[in-house]
Order: sequence, then structure tokens, then C-alpha cells
Amino acid sequence: VCELLGGALASGLTLHGEPKGRRILNGMLTILIDPKRLAQGNAFVSESIAFIDWVKASPASAGTEGVKIAGEPERAMRAQRLARGIPVDYNTWNEILDAADKLKLDSARIDDMARQKA
Repeated sequence: VCELLGGALASGLTLHGEPKGRRILNGMLTILIDPKRLAQGNAFVSESIAFIDWVKASPASAGTEGVKIAGEPERAMRAQRLARGIPVDYNTWNEILDAADKLKLDSARIDDMARQKA
């Protein structure tokens, strides 16, 4: 369905058969719906909340923390990184410090500041 909506209906091409040459397959169709025009009052909101609650009440699979809805893992990771910082591997950190040197910034000071925050 996505191929048909984002490809054929949006005047692009769908992915089928062998790709012909190099081309970007990135068709897009956007459909905007104003729920206030379709439902009365907060019907959409209350139905959405009821549905999400129902989905999240599903039993967790072994080794998981349960069902997550869109955005939950990202919000949890953001909170974790705000609290603990963003891990950067050794090579990447050295590339950042090299870039600082090229910009005539004090890479030793930057390194010290980062280590103090850690």
C-alpha cells in the first residue's frame, strides 16, 4: 500500500522488477486529517487513549519491558542522555578534538570540560 500511495499515486514509480539505473526511490504522499471535522467533541482523543491502553495491556514478551508506543523509547533515551550524557567512542571523540584544533579552538580545554561533566 505504501508503494502505491507514495509511488504510483504521487506520480512516482513503484519498486518492482529490476531497478533501472541509479535513481532515488523516495515518493511521498501526505494525507492530513483534522479529527475535529470527523468526530464530535473529544471522541478521537478518548478512543485513541482507550486503544493505546488496550495495546499496552498486552503481556510483555520474554526479555522485554512490554509494549511501547511510538516515541516512548525515544523519550526514555532522551531522559537517560540528559541525566548521564551522550556516550562517544574513542575514535569519534578524537575526531571532534582534531576538528576543534583545525578551528583553532583549545581542544585540551574542550577535553577537560567534557571529562568534568562525565
